[in-house]
Amino acid sequence: MSEQFLTFKVGNAQYAVSVFKVLEVLPYTPPQTLPCPDPLIAGIIRSRGKNIAIVRLREKFGQKGKEPDKDTRIVVFEIRNNGTETLFGGLADCVNEVITLDLEEEEPPPPMGKSIASRFISGVGRRNGEYIFILNADTIFSPDELETICDAVITAKSEDNNEIE
Repeated sequence: MSEQFLTFKVGNAQYAVSVFKVLEVLPYTPPQTLPCPDPLIAGIIRSRGKNIAIVRLREKFGQKGKEPDKDTRIVVFEIRNNGTETLFGGLADCVNEVITLDLEEEEPPPPMGKSIASRFISGVGRRNGEYIFILNADTIFSPDELETICDAVITAKSEDNNEIE
């Protein structure tokens, strides 16, 4: 069975996520900062009439942060967790392309013990000699992290009267 995936890079690693989990890909716009102590949250943006928390994927994936450049994109994900839909934007160093992967050829991820990555990497593929880590977007964040993301959006709504410019 084949499925389409959006591929993007964060650091030196290439990731893929089901196109059904991606709402849109936006050029980088500096997010509005929030009084949010969580270092994963870069701030929020407004898109399609909704406030969207922007997450620093480099930090989430255990890499050193970097300043956005001309290739930086915001990938807006729509995930489900415990029956609730949540939107968030992830900062990607670049977005590559939409590819089709044969899920029957996908390999399980290597054993990672109790690492956080074992929770959200569902498989490993290869394309043009490069590994592609296949993400399960619904499990990227722990319940506590999801609560922080939702709180950031709620805070923005109450502080800015539902409007972010």
